[in-house]
Amino acid sequence: MSKPAHTRFQRTLSSTMPREATRPFSTQARVHPTFLPYLHTRGRLAARWVPSTIAFIAAAYAVNHYIQLEAASRRAAENDERQARESRALTIELLDAYGDGSSLEALEKAVEVYEARTAASGSGRSSSG
Repeated sequence: MSKPAHTRFQRTLSSTMPREATRPFSTQARVHPTFLPYLHTRGRLAARWVPSTIAFIAAAYAVNHYIQLEAASRRAAENDERQARESRALTIELLDAYGDGSSLEALEKAVEVYEARTAASGSGRSSSG
């Protein structure tokens, strides 16, 4: 049984050539562990997330501020509408009570309503005071 040709060639080649180290070895040589590159990736990953996180926070703040401004303006508009309705109702009530002054009957009715109101409010004040 003969050995394959390539193993015989390797054996003869290795025996004829001097064996050299691929890199020099000494006791002062630094050891570079295989896990060392993985230790430093955490800082780089955090630094990569910082700009996008800040952008997200800024966008969320802007949206929240916009929503608050819209709610405040909506409340102000509703308050203005309520005051306008109350003012119109009071104006209509006063016109009904006192009249528009176009006729003598409207003025006489207005005087009667006015006297009735002052008498009611005057008696209410005197009984409570």
